[in-house]
Amino acid sequence: MKTKHVGLRLGVAFAILIALLVGIGKFGLRRMQTIDKSLSDITGSKSTDLDLARRALTISNDNNRIVMEIVLVENRRLVEPLLAARSQNSKEITELIEESENRCTSVKEKQLLSEVRRTRQPYLESCQRAIHLLVEERKHDEAETVLVNETLPALHTYHAAWQQFVKFQKDELAAAVKQAQDDHAKAQRVVSLLIVLAVVLAVVIALFATRGTAHEMAARIDAEKEVSKLNAGLEERVIQRTSELSETIKHLVSRKLLTHRSRDPSTSGPTVPTNNAPALGQELSRDVSHSPAIQQEPVAQKIGQQPAHTNEIVQGFGLGL
Repeated sequence: MKTKHVGLRLGVAFAILIALLVGIGKFGLRRMQTIDKSLSDITGSKSTDLDLARRALTISNDNNRIVMEIVLVENRRLVEPLLAARSQNSKEITELIEESENRCTSVKEKQLLSEVRRTRQPYLESCQRAIHLLVEERKHDEAETVLVNETLPALHTYHAAWQQFVKFQKDELAAAVKQAQDDHAKAQRVVSLLIVLAVVLAVVIALFATRGTAHEMAARIDAEKEVSKLNAGLEERVIQRTSELSETIKHLVSRKLLTHRSRDPSTSGPTVPTNNAPALGQELSRDVSHSPAIQQEPVAQKIGQQPAHTNEIVQGFGLGL
């Protein structure tokens, strides 16, 4: 029963430990998966916003190059393809701005994109006026004047707005990455703390289980020693009582023999006649049966219950007297 109890205790202790370690492992994995997914979503979204802004700024620079080519080109047959490319780029920039507006999630982001729209309009108007003077009215000098005095300053302001928007997207992406890194580090600390707690709990469980087991084993060993000691004492006591009983019976037989000789002068020799042994055995059995102190011994009970056996004892003692 004690063995089953010890086995049950150890089984429960190790089951708790295994469940704790499995729980910590699952928690750590889920936490890491959540952080990875969050980082992927945030960085993916912010990266897309940044790519849109960079793409629009790149196309705007390309349009500015096209305008410069229109002004400097001498072969007017090349102007039409340049104008078509510029118109296509402007359309794409408008679509990128609309897409960025749909993806805005903060007030600051909307304000910066609104500033891009506001500064883009003067640049487009001045650029369109310079192209009109150059292509339609053939006024090259006036077109250059518009480009230098109006278009280039407007382009600078427009691109500065785009740069502010791009910088904001970069900062947002960096903040998202930092937040994800902080969450990852926090999760690692939590998992590490849980692992330390699990180790401490495992040590406590091990100490509790081994201490209880050792205590029960020590108690069992002590009990076995006590039983062995009691058995040894009992054996010594049996031997002692058997010796005392033998002496008592021998003394009793001697007394009966002397009494019998005093009654029958013919038995005065050193031995007792065999025909007198039954009578002496019966008397000895009666004495044993009337002696409560002697009856407590198993040998005495045997003497009292079996007179025939008692005759043999008396014969043996008589022969030696």
